[in-house]
Amino acid sequence: MAVRIAIIEDDEALRDGLRLAFELDGWEVASAGTMREGNRLLMEGNCDLAILDCNLPDGSGFDMIKKLREFSRLPVLMLTARNSEIDEIRGLELGVDDFMKKPFSLAVLKARARKMLKKESQPSLLSSGDVTVDLKTGEVLRDSERVSLSNTELRLLVFYWNTQAGSSQKNRSLTVSGMQTEILWTRTRWQLPYGGCASK
Repeated sequence: MAVRIAIIEDDEALRDGLRLAFELDGWEVASAGTMREGNRLLMEGNCDLAILDCNLPDGSGFDMIKKLREFSRLPVLMLTARNSEIDEIRGLELGVDDFMKKPFSLAVLKARARKMLKKESQPSLLSSGDVTVDLKTGEVLRDSERVSLSNTELRLLVFYWNTQAGSSQKNRSLTVSGMQTEILWTRTRWQLPYGGCASK
């Protein structure tokens, strides 16, 4: 089955160029030039990857990724013409998977897209003891009940999980107390409010 990618970019020449480049590699491409069209495209839920411009004529790519993360963990590579670390930091905090500044190398962009898809093809469910994490949706279940975690807490939980899997204690189950300890540590260290924003 061909990979389907969404390209949301207001520069028509760049959008068409990216479409052609990916189609020549055998990818299916759906494109949009505005935030409204892009939101509709992403809501359809049939793309494997999205390339999203930071600035769109009717809104911000940041607003789009924030809305997208309410219901999907679709891999997103964000593009920006501004040489600002603030944009990159903001995007990553909102859930962007990778970031590239314009002008960029097409070969590097395609390599990063392939890497993101390869990562996405790995198992999406982590399960140990009474805890299950869906890496695609960001949903965390404990005893079949949903646990509300912020994006930072979710990343920490996955990191903790992987660390345990690679240690001498790899056969130890991820306990609720262990998870809560890590989350408590994160909230204390970064002074996060309890509850955070729900990851869906």
